[in-house]
Amino acid sequence: MEIEVYNRKLAIRSNAPEEYVRQVAKYVEERIKSLEQPGVSPMDTAILACMNIADELMELRSEHADYEATIDKALEILNKVDI
Repeated sequence: MEIEVYNRKLAIRSNAPEEYVRQVAKYVEERIKSLEQPGVSPMDTAILACMNIADELMELRSEHADYEATIDKALEILNKVDI
């Protein structure tokens, strides 16, 4: 499939549904456009957007790990309870 992000056409191969890929592309473009500033090159703007998106991902992974640890502790306590 072909998508366009930040005025660049890209040929994408993905196992994900086309609509999902288009939503991802739209999200990336919105993030790039939100960071546009006079005097900042499009490449630098795109890299900043990538950094922001990667930061979001890493924060969410950390939160997910925290939730998993909490669930594991709760399961340990429940397994010790004699019903």
